[in-house]
Amino acid sequence: MKAPATQLYWKEWVGDMALGRCSLAAQGAWVRILAVLHQSDEYGVLRWPLAELASAANVPLRYARELATKSVLKGSDRFDTDFVHTPRHAGRDLPTVILVKADGGSCWFSARFVRDEWRRTQRGATTRFTETNQPSRSPTGRVGDRQGDGPASAFASASSGIDKSLREDRSQGGADDLARALRGVAGYSECGAFVPELLEAKAAGVTPEQIANVAREKQGKSVAYIARTAIGRQLDKQQQASEVPGAPAVTAVDPEARARADELREIDAKLIDLRHHRDHTGMLSADDYTERAAPLLARWRELQPKAAMGAAS
Repeated sequence: MKAPATQLYWKEWVGDMALGRCSLAAQGAWVRILAVLHQSDEYGVLRWPLAELASAANVPLRYARELATKSVLKGSDRFDTDFVHTPRHAGRDLPTVILVKADGGSCWFSARFVRDEWRRTQRGATTRFTETNQPSRSPTGRVGDRQGDGPASAFASASSGIDKSLREDRSQGGADDLARALRGVAGYSECGAFVPELLEAKAAGVTPEQIANVAREKQGKSVAYIARTAIGRQLDKQQQASEVPGAPAVTAVDPEARARADELREIDAKLIDLRHHRDHTGMLSADDYTERAAPLLARWRELQPKAAMGAAS
Protein backbone atom coordinates (compact mmCIF):
# COMPACT_ATOMS: atom_id res chain seq x y z
CA MET A 1 0.00 0.00 0.00
CA LYS A 2 1.41 3.35 -1.05
CA ALA A 3 1.78 5.91 1.75
CA PRO A 4 -0.75 8.77 1.34
CA ALA A 5 1.59 11.30 2.94
CA THR A 6 5.16 11.81 4.05
CA GLN A 7 6.77 13.40 7.08
CA LEU A 8 8.61 16.69 6.82
CA TYR A 9 11.01 17.41 9.70
CA TRP A 10 11.36 21.17 9.86
CA LYS A 11 14.48 21.00 12.01
CA GLU A 12 16.20 18.90 9.35
CA TRP A 13 14.92 21.13 6.56
CA VAL A 14 16.30 24.29 8.18
CA GLY A 15 19.51 22.55 9.30
CA ASP A 16 20.28 20.86 5.95
CA MET A 17 23.52 22.58 4.92
CA ALA A 18 23.40 21.23 1.37
CA LEU A 19 19.88 22.56 0.84
CA GLY A 20 20.83 25.83 2.54
CA ARG A 21 23.50 26.40 -0.12
CA CYS A 22 20.84 26.33 -2.83
CA SER A 23 18.92 29.36 -4.02
CA LEU A 24 15.44 29.97 -2.63
CA ALA A 25 14.02 29.14 -6.05
CA ALA A 26 15.83 25.78 -6.04
CA GLN A 27 14.57 25.07 -2.51
CA GLY A 28 11.02 25.65 -3.73
CA ALA A 29 11.68 23.40 -6.72
CA TRP A 30 12.85 20.68 -4.32
CA VAL A 31 9.37 20.52 -2.73
CA ARG A 32 7.78 19.88 -6.14
CA ILE A 33 10.38 17.25 -7.00
CA LEU A 34 9.74 15.50 -3.67
CA ALA A 35 6.03 15.39 -4.52
CA VAL A 36 6.82 13.57 -7.77
CA LEU A 37 9.26 11.16 -6.09
CA HIS A 38 6.64 10.39 -3.45
CA GLN A 39 4.24 9.16 -6.12
CA SER A 40 6.74 6.84 -7.78
CA ASP A 41 6.06 3.08 -7.72
CA GLU A 42 9.67 2.62 -6.55
CA TYR A 43 9.15 4.93 -3.59
CA GLY A 44 11.41 7.98 -3.61
CA VAL A 45 13.14 6.87 -6.84
CA LEU A 46 12.56 7.74 -10.51
CA ARG A 47 14.67 6.18 -13.24
CA TRP A 48 14.12 9.02 -15.69
CA PRO A 49 16.50 11.53 -17.24
CA LEU A 50 16.83 14.68 -15.14
CA ALA A 51 15.08 16.75 -17.81
CA GLU A 52 12.01 14.51 -17.66
CA LEU A 53 11.95 14.67 -13.87
CA ALA A 54 12.12 18.48 -13.96
CA SER A 55 9.31 18.55 -16.52
CA ALA A 56 7.10 16.23 -14.44
CA ALA A 57 7.67 18.42 -11.38
CA ASN A 58 6.99 21.55 -13.47
CA VAL A 59 10.26 23.20 -12.41
CA PRO A 60 13.00 24.77 -14.60
CA LEU A 61 15.76 22.31 -15.46
CA ARG A 62 18.44 24.68 -14.11
CA TYR A 63 17.01 24.39 -10.57
CA ALA A 64 16.93 20.60 -10.78
CA ARG A 65 20.58 20.68 -11.88
CA GLU A 66 21.41 23.01 -8.99
CA LEU A 67 19.85 20.57 -6.52
CA ALA A 68 21.78 17.68 -8.06
CA THR A 69 25.06 19.63 -8.04
CA LYS A 70 24.63 20.44 -4.34
CA SER A 71 23.85 16.75 -3.58
CA VAL A 72 20.33 17.48 -2.40
CA LEU A 73 18.82 15.45 -5.23
CA LYS A 74 20.78 12.21 -5.36
CA GLY A 75 21.58 10.21 -8.45
CA SER A 76 22.82 10.70 -11.99
CA ASP A 77 21.88 10.22 -15.62
CA ARG A 78 24.55 7.51 -15.52
CA PHE A 79 23.94 5.96 -12.11
CA ASP A 80 26.56 3.23 -11.70
CA THR A 81 27.11 2.98 -7.92
CA ASP A 82 24.59 1.39 -5.54
CA PHE A 83 23.20 3.68 -2.83
CA VAL A 84 23.67 1.80 0.45
CA HIS A 85 22.68 2.25 4.08
CA THR A 86 24.28 0.86 7.25
CA PRO A 87 21.60 0.61 9.96
CA ARG A 88 22.54 0.80 13.64
CA HIS A 89 20.97 -0.85 16.67
CA ALA A 90 22.02 -0.72 20.31
CA GLY A 91 25.21 1.13 19.38
CA ARG A 92 26.27 -1.46 16.81
CA ASP A 93 26.51 -1.36 13.01
CA LEU A 94 24.26 -3.92 11.33
CA PRO A 95 24.90 -5.44 7.86
CA THR A 96 24.85 -2.89 5.04
CA VAL A 97 21.80 -2.96 2.77
CA ILE A 98 21.36 -1.68 -0.80
CA LEU A 99 18.56 0.89 -0.96
CA VAL A 100 18.88 1.94 -4.62
CA LYS A 101 20.46 -0.50 -7.06
CA ALA A 102 22.55 1.00 -9.86
CA ASP A 103 21.82 -0.06 -13.43
CA GLY A 104 24.00 2.41 -15.34
CA GLY A 105 21.00 4.41 -16.58
CA SER A 106 19.23 7.52 -15.34
CA CYS A 107 18.25 7.35 -11.69
CA TRP A 108 17.27 10.19 -9.33
CA PHE A 109 16.07 9.87 -5.75
CA SER A 110 15.66 11.38 -2.30
CA ALA A 111 18.02 9.74 0.20
CA ARG A 112 15.61 10.50 3.02
CA PHE A 113 12.65 8.96 1.22
CA VAL A 114 14.40 5.67 0.42
CA ARG A 115 15.83 5.34 3.95
CA ASP A 116 12.44 6.02 5.55
CA GLU A 117 10.74 3.54 3.22
CA TRP A 118 13.27 0.83 4.09
CA ARG A 119 12.75 1.44 7.82
CA ARG A 120 8.99 1.35 7.38
CA THR A 121 9.12 -2.04 5.67
CA GLN A 122 11.45 -3.46 8.33
CA ARG A 123 9.49 -2.45 11.43
CA GLY A 124 7.50 -5.37 12.77
CA ALA A 125 8.52 -7.62 9.88
CA THR A 126 9.11 -10.59 12.23
CA THR A 127 5.91 -10.11 14.21
CA ARG A 128 3.31 -9.62 11.47
CA PHE A 129 0.76 -12.40 11.10
CA THR A 130 1.15 -14.35 7.86
CA GLU A 131 0.12 -17.80 6.65
CA THR A 132 3.11 -19.30 8.42
CA ASN A 133 3.21 -16.93 11.40
CA GLN A 134 0.01 -17.19 13.41
CA PRO A 135 -0.79 -16.74 17.12
CA SER A 136 0.01 -19.87 19.09
CA ARG A 137 -3.38 -19.94 20.81
CA SER A 138 -6.65 -18.06 21.08
CA PRO A 139 -7.27 -15.46 23.80
CA THR A 140 -8.67 -16.96 26.99
CA GLY A 141 -11.08 -15.65 29.56
CA ARG A 142 -14.80 -15.48 30.23
CA VAL A 143 -17.22 -12.73 29.28
CA GLY A 144 -16.90 -10.00 31.86
CA ASP A 145 -13.34 -10.90 32.85
CA ARG A 146 -10.97 -7.97 33.18
CA GLN A 147 -8.72 -7.86 30.13
CA GLY A 148 -5.08 -6.84 30.54
CA ASP A 149 -3.13 -5.80 33.59
CA GLY A 150 -3.06 -2.02 33.19
CA PRO A 151 0.44 -0.70 33.92
CA ALA A 152 1.75 -4.26 34.06
CA SER A 153 0.81 -4.87 30.43
CA ALA A 154 2.52 -1.66 29.34
CA PHE A 155 5.65 -2.63 31.20
CA ALA A 156 5.68 -6.13 29.75
CA SER A 157 5.82 -4.57 26.28
CA ALA A 158 8.67 -2.34 27.43
CA SER A 159 10.62 -5.28 28.88
CA SER A 160 10.36 -7.29 25.64
CA GLY A 161 10.94 -4.41 23.23
CA ILE A 162 13.74 -2.35 24.81
CA ASP A 163 17.06 -3.10 23.18
CA LYS A 164 16.98 -6.83 23.76
CA SER A 165 20.72 -7.15 23.18
CA LEU A 166 21.45 -5.22 26.37
CA ARG A 167 19.98 -8.12 28.32
CA GLU A 168 20.82 -11.08 26.13
CA ASP A 169 24.54 -10.20 25.94
CA ARG A 170 24.82 -11.18 29.61
CA SER A 171 24.42 -14.92 29.93
CA GLN A 172 25.09 -14.96 33.68
CA GLY A 173 23.55 -13.25 36.69
CA GLY A 174 20.29 -11.45 37.08
CA ALA A 175 17.21 -13.50 37.83
CA ASP A 176 18.37 -16.32 35.58
CA ASP A 177 16.93 -19.09 37.77
CA LEU A 178 13.48 -17.45 37.79
CA ALA A 179 13.66 -16.81 34.05
CA ARG A 180 14.58 -20.46 33.40
CA ALA A 181 11.62 -21.59 35.50
CA LEU A 182 9.27 -19.32 33.52
CA ARG A 183 10.66 -20.48 30.18
CA GLY A 184 9.59 -23.98 31.19
CA VAL A 185 5.95 -22.84 31.25
CA ALA A 186 4.04 -22.60 27.96
CA GLY A 187 3.81 -19.02 26.73
CA TYR A 188 6.97 -17.67 28.41
CA SER A 189 9.69 -19.22 26.25
CA GLU A 190 11.39 -15.87 25.55
CA CYS A 191 11.52 -14.53 29.11
CA GLY A 192 14.84 -12.76 29.84
CA ALA A 193 16.81 -12.78 33.08
CA PHE A 194 16.95 -9.01 33.49
CA VAL A 195 13.26 -8.10 33.47
CA PRO A 196 13.12 -5.62 36.39
CA GLU A 197 10.12 -7.31 38.04
CA LEU A 198 12.00 -10.62 38.02
CA LEU A 199 15.00 -8.93 39.63
CA GLU A 200 12.67 -7.55 42.28
CA ALA A 201 11.12 -10.99 42.77
CA LYS A 202 14.60 -12.47 43.17
CA ALA A 203 15.43 -9.86 45.80
CA ALA A 204 12.16 -10.64 47.60
CA GLY A 205 13.18 -14.28 47.92
CA VAL A 206 10.78 -15.76 45.35
CA THR A 207 11.90 -19.25 44.32
CA PRO A 208 11.81 -20.77 40.81
CA GLU A 209 9.13 -23.21 41.95
CA GLN A 210 6.96 -20.36 43.26
CA ILE A 211 7.23 -18.30 40.07
CA ALA A 212 6.47 -21.35 37.89
CA ASN A 213 3.40 -22.22 39.99
CA VAL A 214 2.05 -18.68 39.66
CA ALA A 215 2.69 -18.73 35.88
CA ARG A 216 0.72 -21.96 35.50
CA GLU A 217 -2.09 -20.60 37.64
CA LYS A 218 -2.20 -17.23 35.82
CA GLN A 219 -1.59 -18.65 32.34
CA GLY A 220 -1.46 -15.90 29.70
CA LYS A 221 -0.69 -13.04 32.08
CA SER A 222 2.36 -10.84 31.53
CA VAL A 223 5.75 -11.61 33.10
CA ALA A 224 5.45 -8.44 35.19
CA TYR A 225 2.03 -9.56 36.46
CA ILE A 226 3.38 -13.02 37.33
CA ALA A 227 6.38 -11.54 39.16
CA ARG A 228 4.28 -9.05 41.13
CA THR A 229 1.82 -11.78 42.15
CA ALA A 230 4.69 -13.97 43.33
CA ILE A 231 6.22 -11.06 45.26
CA GLY A 232 2.87 -10.34 46.96
CA ARG A 233 2.53 -13.97 48.03
CA GLN A 234 6.11 -14.04 49.27
CA LEU A 235 5.56 -10.89 51.32
CA ASP A 236 2.40 -12.44 52.80
CA LYS A 237 4.41 -15.52 53.64
CA GLN A 238 7.09 -13.39 55.31
CA GLN A 239 4.44 -11.55 57.31
CA GLN A 240 2.90 -14.80 58.51
CA ALA A 241 6.30 -16.21 59.43
CA SER A 242 7.17 -13.11 61.43
CA GLU A 243 4.01 -13.59 63.49
CA VAL A 244 4.86 -17.22 64.42
CA PRO A 245 7.11 -17.49 67.50
CA GLY A 246 10.36 -19.27 66.76
CA ALA A 247 9.88 -19.16 63.00
CA PRO A 248 13.11 -18.74 60.97
CA ALA A 249 13.88 -15.20 59.81
CA VAL A 250 13.00 -14.42 56.20
CA THR A 251 15.15 -12.09 54.14
CA ALA A 252 13.47 -8.70 53.63
CA VAL A 253 13.23 -6.97 50.28
CA ASP A 254 16.36 -4.93 49.58
CA PRO A 255 15.27 -1.25 49.32
CA GLU A 256 18.15 -0.51 46.93
CA ALA A 257 17.13 -3.37 44.64
CA ARG A 258 13.57 -2.06 44.63
CA ALA A 259 14.80 1.46 43.79
CA ARG A 260 16.88 0.12 40.89
CA ALA A 261 13.91 -1.84 39.56
CA ASP A 262 11.76 1.29 39.78
CA GLU A 263 14.34 3.30 37.84
CA LEU A 264 14.56 0.60 35.17
CA ARG A 265 10.78 0.76 34.76
CA GLU A 266 10.97 4.54 34.40
CA ILE A 267 13.67 4.24 31.72
CA ASP A 268 11.51 1.70 29.86
CA ALA A 269 8.55 4.09 29.87
CA LYS A 270 10.65 7.00 28.59
CA LEU A 271 12.15 4.94 25.77
CA ILE A 272 8.71 3.71 24.71
CA ASP A 273 7.52 7.32 24.59
CA LEU A 274 10.53 8.36 22.48
CA ARG A 275 9.98 5.48 20.06
CA HIS A 276 6.32 6.41 19.73
CA HIS A 277 7.18 9.97 18.73
CA ARG A 278 9.88 8.74 16.31
CA ASP A 279 7.81 6.05 14.61
CA HIS A 280 4.26 7.39 14.73
CA THR A 281 3.80 11.09 15.53
CA GLY A 282 6.78 12.42 13.57
CA MET A 283 7.74 14.69 16.48
CA LEU A 284 11.23 13.14 16.64
CA SER A 285 13.64 12.47 13.80
CA ALA A 286 15.97 9.47 13.93
CA ASP A 287 18.85 11.74 14.97
CA ASP A 288 16.78 13.37 17.72
CA TYR A 289 15.77 9.95 18.99
CA THR A 290 19.38 8.76 19.07
CA GLU A 291 20.47 11.88 20.95
CA ARG A 292 17.75 11.58 23.59
CA ALA A 293 17.85 7.82 23.97
CA ALA A 294 21.65 7.56 24.36
CA PRO A 295 21.84 8.72 28.02
CA LEU A 296 18.86 6.54 28.94
CA LEU A 297 20.46 3.46 27.37
CA ALA A 298 23.76 4.27 29.09
CA ARG A 299 21.96 4.42 32.44
CA TRP A 300 20.20 1.13 31.59
CA ARG A 301 23.58 -0.56 31.04
CA GLU A 302 24.87 0.89 34.31
CA LEU A 303 21.89 -0.37 36.31
CA GLN A 304 21.77 -3.89 34.90
CA PRO A 305 24.89 -5.29 36.61
CA LYS A 306 23.89 -3.58 39.88
CA ALA A 307 20.41 -5.03 39.63
CA ALA A 308 21.92 -8.46 39.08
CA MET A 309 24.21 -8.13 42.09
CA GLY A 310 21.33 -6.91 44.23
CA ALA A 311 19.25 -9.87 43.19
CA ALA A 312 22.07 -12.30 43.93
CA SER A 313 22.91 -10.86 47.37
